[in-house]
Amino acid sequence: MVQGACQPLAAPDRVTALAPLWHMQALVAVLLLAPLTSVLVGPPPTPFTSSGQAQLTQLYLPLLLVNAAFVAYVSRLGLGRSIFWQLFGQRFREPGQVLADVSWGLALAGALLAFDAMLQYLAGWPESLASHALLPQTTGAKLCWLGLASLIGLGEELVYRGYLQQQFTALTGSVAGGIVVQSLLFGIAHGEQGPLTVVRFTGFALALGCMARQRRGLLGVVACHCALDLYAGLAG
Repeated sequence: MVQGACQPLAAPDRVTALAPLWHMQALVAVLLLAPLTSVLVGPPPTPFTSSGQAQLTQLYLPLLLVNAAFVAYVSRLGLGRSIFWQLFGQRFREPGQVLADVSWGLALAGALLAFDAMLQYLAGWPESLASHALLPQTTGAKLCWLGLASLIGLGEELVYRGYLQQQFTALTGSVAGGIVVQSLLFGIAHGEQGPLTVVRFTGFALALGCMARQRRGLLGVVACHCALDLYAGLAG
């Protein structure tokens, strides 16, 4: 499916690496160690055992800081110059193109939510989007989640569909290879939520990776990711 949706690049459109190999290896090591550390240390406070203030200080603030650190790392740190727009894939374009990208992203979000609901109904898979969104419980937490989910959506897309997808595409010489590897890493990075979540998020990342490739930028997948996280946190 991935190979069919994302054919290998022609020579004039060949993807080149954004950063040296050590730069990518350091990031991948951190991404792989993070879920293992969470499992060893124990689960973070949950909405059912933490107050709204605890959510803000113990969950949301660390998420914001970690996300900001990842964005800074992939876009500039260790590279000597900013590659933000290379990661994003496009600057803001004419309104019609922006609207098309956002519309495709929202349509994909709806399709993924429908597919997730079907898995829950037919296969009995436990719902995971709400746990990923950390279920804001108070009005203040929900207001904070509006901003946090948007920043996380942008940050994770820059890291996975922007940086890692292009790095692994250049490394493997294959668009499909880049999409598959970043998808596996995205699933593993959520490993503390259990094996079914790893499978589900890997599938989501495959869809997002194909859209990023087809739309030649991250605007659509950022819209999709933000919509998923906002839905999970505010409707859960």
